[in-house]
Amino acid sequence: MPKTSNPTPYPRIGEVYRAIALAFDTKAQNRTLDRLAREGEYDWELVSDIRADAITTPLAKATDDEFADLIASFVEHIHTEYRNLSNTIPLDALSRDEALPLLIEYSFAPHGCAFLETIVARVDGPGLFEILDSDRQPIEVVLNWFGSNCDTDLAQTAYPDSTNTDRTDREMVRRWVTGKQLPDLQSITRFVRVFSSKHKALTTTESDNLRRWLVVARALTWFESNSPVPVRTIACRQFLMGNPVIDIDHILSSANIDAGGQFSALKMPTYLLYKDLKRTTPKAPGDQVRTKDKLDHLEQLFAEHDPEGRLGFHLSWRRGRWFALGGRFVDALPHFKVAVEQSHYRGGDKHKQILEEALVIAAHVGGEKPFLKQMKHRAIALGLFEPPKGQEVLEAWEIEHLCRQFDQKFPASGRFPEVQGETAKTTDLLPFLAFASENFDALKPDLRNPDRVVKMEAIDGQTRRWPQLGIFASEGNAAAVRALLAHGASVDQLDSSQGSAILKAIQRAQCDGNRDTLDILLAVKHDPVTLNTATTKKRITPLLVAVDYGEPDVVGKLLEMGANPDQRGDLDDRTPLYACLSIAGRMKAPGKVLEQFKQVFHNGPNAIQREMMRRYGFPWAGAFGDESLTSGPFKKAGRQELFMQVPDAFIQSRNQSHTEAKLLQIAELLLKAGADPNARHQHPVAGRTPLMLAAENDWPECFALMLTHGGDISLKDNDENDCTRIAIGFGSAKVAALMREMNA
Repeated sequence: MPKTSNPTPYPRIGEVYRAIALAFDTKAQNRTLDRLAREGEYDWELVSDIRADAITTPLAKATDDEFADLIASFVEHIHTEYRNLSNTIPLDALSRDEALPLLIEYSFAPHGCAFLETIVARVDGPGLFEILDSDRQPIEVVLNWFGSNCDTDLAQTAYPDSTNTDRTDREMVRRWVTGKQLPDLQSITRFVRVFSSKHKALTTTESDNLRRWLVVARALTWFESNSPVPVRTIACRQFLMGNPVIDIDHILSSANIDAGGQFSALKMPTYLLYKDLKRTTPKAPGDQVRTKDKLDHLEQLFAEHDPEGRLGFHLSWRRGRWFALGGRFVDALPHFKVAVEQSHYRGGDKHKQILEEALVIAAHVGGEKPFLKQMKHRAIALGLFEPPKGQEVLEAWEIEHLCRQFDQKFPASGRFPEVQGETAKTTDLLPFLAFASENFDALKPDLRNPDRVVKMEAIDGQTRRWPQLGIFASEGNAAAVRALLAHGASVDQLDSSQGSAILKAIQRAQCDGNRDTLDILLAVKHDPVTLNTATTKKRITPLLVAVDYGEPDVVGKLLEMGANPDQRGDLDDRTPLYACLSIAGRMKAPGKVLEQFKQVFHNGPNAIQREMMRRYGFPWAGAFGDESLTSGPFKKAGRQELFMQVPDAFIQSRNQSHTEAKLLQIAELLLKAGADPNARHQHPVAGRTPLMLAAENDWPECFALMLTHGGDISLKDNDENDCTRIAIGFGSAKVAALMREMNA
């Protein structure tokens, strides 16, 4: 198989971070950063940690926290924009030497120009046009600007003596000004400190601004000297043109198409194999042999026309597909692994497709947990998965989810007809657990072993092992639950998903109103750990489910037994009080909730919704949970209309099971138990609090209740909206009137 040329056309994000750290002289001996630049995202946590370790923390020590935070926001912005770009636009026909000038000119430099404008607006300093003047050294511009304001020569003031160290240090500054020496961060800090001690009239703010601008000038100088194109000239042009929007996608795509001309001999054979080896289209007898011959011929063409292996992932991907469509999934996986590596920071959106197929096949063949774990790290870093909430980066349910995707990605109907026997079979896994009723009818409580774990087999062959107390609680079998408790069964025994019997009993009551087993279990003391443990997959707790159930007595009893009123759970890390307010919002504006669902249906899910699709096992959502439902079995208009009736019916049913009076009681119980009305949440708007939701929902009774328990109306969400603005924006007349009465 052809090997991918090195380096990749897109620099790895570790390389981008290393360049920024070198520009600001904050890298030091950070070997982790070097490894990320060399190997890519082998640990998702390091990618975010490195921003602090190698950039912002050293900058904060050398300058100040405010300036370091400003740099951190810029780096985070660059990271997000660059990740989206490299995940979308392929540069497989370009080399690094060809791609990097384009990336700098049309992406990095314009972003840098916009950031410099932000610094100019916030930090008193030289004009942007001056510091971007390519005929002058940035350090010279900063020192001349500051010297003219102070009416002094900075180097002469800091180092007045003509002998010894002063003379040496003054010469050092002169070399900075002429561009013969790049100052390090320590020298800048020392110079500003010495100058400040000699210039007694200098204020702390002026000293801070000098240090900040010297650091910026140092970074600009480094980028200028290490860039293949004139960075400041490009940024200056962008500034003079008024920062026009640049269609970087079109520019890179056009350049890649133009560069692809040198590989014209590969274009048509590769395209035809793409058609021949589609995963889901039926194959004719003889296609297996014919496509094998085409693959062998294409491999010869690649060796002749692409010796560097720029386009090699196309061939490796096709080879893996050929084995997969022949039912030889174990043989297919090595080719997919190669294609994954070859397409990274090269294949754009194709990398995601290859990665998804590789994950599904690896899960299907089994025994590939190290590879799956490695790819999960990468996928998190690429923004394809949400970061894990627990200790394990790869959980057992995720492998099961990938296995369920196998028949969607590689259906038997799309394989070569020559495939026979075991390799022709599908997994036949249902997207949900379904058990035959007779299995439960035949189950009797084992009173000799009250904590016995029972193996249950679903109708599709999947098996689960659950404590028998939890099984009978979920079935509403009060007699069995009572008997097991009488014989010493532990209510604190959790199943493999960290689910408890009382959790299952609440779910049963919520499902059909049968709370027989729930009332029995509520009368038994539970360990608070049991009540505060979230399930591994859906991350629900007994208290969160009780709030959703909507019965105040159940919520009150759980709190009395030690449930934490602020224990977060669910996929968006909500507190029980926030969940209560969210339910009230759904009751007051069901149409808004339905409209949000329609947007997900047609436009695809956001990050939280993607995670919900995965964790709730939606079968057509893909391995990453991001596939639009309109591309699956509901793409026909009639089916879409039918499917849209489901959420409508669900919302109506759930709203009928809640009342505003009971929800207010639940909110009061939570607040009296210590729930925080100012707890910040990330969904649907980052920084929103339960108090803000009460303002949005126009629920003055709950709003007033939270104010008596420490609610702070002056807090703002991440969009700078406080309760007043939220109430006005959502037309919440009652809450607005309440705040006016309070002179708030």
